[in-house]
Amino acid sequence: MKKRIRQSGALMISLLPLAGCLSWLDVADEIDGHAPASDAPPVYGPPQGVTGASGSAPLSALCGEDRFADVVESACAQERGLCEQWAECASVSTPLDDCIAEREAACQQRVLVALQGGACFLPQISAINDNNGCHDAWQRTQGSCLIPTMQELIVMSERCRDEWGPGQIPEGGACMYGAAGCAETDELGRRIICAMETSFEPGGGVCRSIVDVSRGAACDPDESDFCNRLDGCLSSGICDQRRALGDACAADNDCASLLCADGVCTDPEGFSCAERSCPVLWSCEEQRCTRRSRT
Repeated sequence: MKKRIRQSGALMISLLPLAGCLSWLDVADEIDGHAPASDAPPVYGPPQGVTGASGSAPLSALCGEDRFADVVESACAQERGLCEQWAECASVSTPLDDCIAEREAACQQRVLVALQGGACFLPQISAINDNNGCHDAWQRTQGSCLIPTMQELIVMSERCRDEWGPGQIPEGGACMYGAAGCAETDELGRRIICAMETSFEPGGGVCRSIVDVSRGAACDPDESDFCNRLDGCLSSGICDQRRALGDACAADNDCASLLCADGVCTDPEGFSCAERSCPVLWSCEEQRCTRRSRT
């Protein structure tokens, strides 16, 4: 039986919704657990004129684009390039054509679901991300034969801005994990994301509120909530950027590598997992922390 591209790897790609910038909190949400069960209402209906992949829509419905296909072309521009890079990985046996068909279809579905949720793709932000190196960094990081580490994801996401505006799906409403559509919240210091609830299919997620406070704010190091998209709640009790390899630390969350050993931020590669568990997105092989390959 042919291996498929590792789901966790594909998941992180979908989190860069949808041609643009990875949301650090979305990655954190998948790691920390699922949202509580809810009676999720159906996904909201499409904007007027949006009927499917080949349909057309008024300019206003597509938020600056004339046709649904134009949004898909912009939002899914990097899918083919990723498959071409993965085709060079010894651990990935999915045929190139199968990868392209699967990823482009999934991206197209996320675009449609985002539009159905009332979100707008913002081509001007996509252009900014293209110019500031976000897209290149994302392609380089996600196209690697190894699953990116948290440190790599944080560095990459520093350059990126969200390419989708908020949608209309309220907190508790059904959504599609990896797609835009959740509404903004009026609650200070929080934002709403689509958390994976039951599946990666449309309606398999739920919009839920998570912490999103600014750098420098006070926080509780014992809480699992992240401060915002890029920062962690450090052992000092302040939301701040995690520290680089070799810097002093008091807890794992102080480090971008998510490993503090003997008071120093440490590269997990080769670290003994017989002594303690490996950071998220790493595996333990022969009692040593090892980066995961895409398979």
